[in-house]
Amino acid sequence: MDMAIAPLSRRSLVKAMWSASGTASEAVLPGVTVPDSHVEFVFHLADPWRMCRTDEQGWKPQPLAFVLAQSHGALRFAGEGTTSVVAFRVPPIVACTILGRPVHDIWNEPVALRDLVGMEADALSEHLCSAPTQERFSILEAWIERRLRDWS
Repeated sequence: MDMAIAPLSRRSLVKAMWSASGTASEAVLPGVTVPDSHVEFVFHLADPWRMCRTDEQGWKPQPLAFVLAQSHGALRFAGEGTTSVVAFRVPPIVACTILGRPVHDIWNEPVALRDLVGMEADALSEHLCSAPTQERFSILEAWIERRLRDWS
């Protein structure tokens, strides 16, 4: 499994940015994931995964790009085939501005990024898929900056 973590400045609004690739059996984050009241933006650039809330039965297909904001509960993920993920975490107030909507609209439920920002999510995902691995953090940073441009 190849994994990278982006260096972030002290003044950055992004709390973490990471990527991982390999096979599902090598997954870096197997088992339960809880985002600790941050909002995580996740982009699957290879084979999609399935997800299941720990308090529910049954697995659901995971969107290729989705937003996850949780204060309680947890998710389980299961992948098959090739894994290639890039993601970033931001505080809820920053996510509100990036998404242009209150975070409580999406709290405790993974939501497809396309449902939140429209076709822009598809274009961003395609750009990430076609870009060399070493350029993906820069692409995300530029997208975040554009979404936050009018925020003071």
